Amino acid sequence: MNPIMKISITISVIILALAALIGWRNYNTLSTLRGESERLSAAAIALGIPLDNLPNTGRTYLRPKRQRADKLVVARRMALEAIGLDRELRRREESGEVRDYAMSKRSDEVKEQFRFLDENQLKALIDEFKNADDLNEFTRGFLLNYANAALSERNPKAALELLTGKERPYDDDYSNQCYMIRSLSNWAETDLSSALAWVRASNLDFLGKEKMETALISGVARNDVKLAFDMIDKSGISAPGDVVAGFAGDLKDPAQRTDLLRLIKARPDQFGEKEISAVMKSIGMDIGLQGYEKGVRWIKENKLGEAEILGMMNGGMLSLVKDAEIGNWVEWMGESLSPEPRDYFIDLPIRQWTVKDPRAAGEWLAALPDGPAKPASVAAFAETVAPYDPQVAAQWALTLSSGEKRNETLKKVYEKWPQDDPARASFMAEYPTE
Repeated sequence: MNPIMKISITISVIILALAALIGWRNYNTLSTLRGESERLSAAAIALGIPLDNLPNTGRTYLRPKRQRADKLVVARRMALEAIGLDRELRRREESGEVRDYAMSKRSDEVKEQFRFLDENQLKALIDEFKNADDLNEFTRGFLLNYANAALSERNPKAALELLTGKERPYDDDYSNQCYMIRSLSNWAETDLSSALAWVRASNLDFLGKEKMETALISGVARNDVKLAFDMIDKSGISAPGDVVAGFAGDLKDPAQRTDLLRLIKARPDQFGEKEISAVMKSIGMDIGLQGYEKGVRWIKENKLGEAEILGMMNGGMLSLVKDAEIGNWVEWMGESLSPEPRDYFIDLPIRQWTVKDPRAAGEWLAALPDGPAKPASVAAFAETVAPYDPQVAAQWALTLSSGEKRNETLKKVYEKWPQDDPARASFMAEYPTE
């Protein structure tokens, strides 16, 4: 049985709920950066989805003379296609077949189109996913999360009414609450007064007062960080550091992040080193995503210390960096970090880059001047190349200065070198390790 299938249903749903909240936010960020897709716009027209629902792309399309009468049929057809594609992907994974990237791509395209559906279509989609027969819980949870994320973005009120109604999308309270919180946050971002009025008129005792306040504050923070802090003060929330760390990653504007940093540093009684590190960790991924020049400029303008930088690194600052900018970030780390964290954080991006594009990584490394970033970069490159070309890896290791780093790198290369290769014995005789 596939190891994924051994995960308990409860744990699977929790993991998927968190992943969808993060993944949907990242998807929207990337979508904004690359612009709206003409292909998706055209697909929406073909499905009979009103163009009024589409974001403004600067292009003009001819409106169909007659849209399809029953949009729910369109939504159900999309649901069936998504279910069928995901079932087939799971079947192939479980049987050990080679992953079909064309099918994976088609599955992603179908899910992308969810965000063009209106609230009634999304509700129909959710109903189909919830009641589909012979669908494993992992796949069901994944599809439900995508559809609920889309509904919470398009119409938070409709999402909340569904999540608090009799026929809730999820069988477990945790997942329903997860999307209630996200929907409340989205609604507060666009219309705080209406969101507050709905909360007062609704029976959400099971969600908890503090969770509701946290959701509302998180939404407000995306527009006004100072107002969010004022709301925290008035609410009496027990752990303000956790609330701020929770919404810090949603702040896309560098000026907002600067305001946030100024506010937390002005409150040493509430935000110590631990709380500040948590906030920096939360915004790390977006700092990397916005690009090297903007990211480094923000770091310098705010005079961040190493502890704050390391907080961002631990938050995945390098995980979404473009391949073309890895070298820039590595050189910057060489000049900006002390030896131990510098070598630690240089290692992973160099390894990932080497796996994806060894020629580009090797050419960059060959041109890299001697400096603090070079030894760790050479070691990571050599150890990654070793299983495929141990002689080349060993030659790279020998470019390191004599000492512990070279000795350690050669040992790892030799461990991955086939023992029946005569070149291995010859190389080890000429360059022994301790």
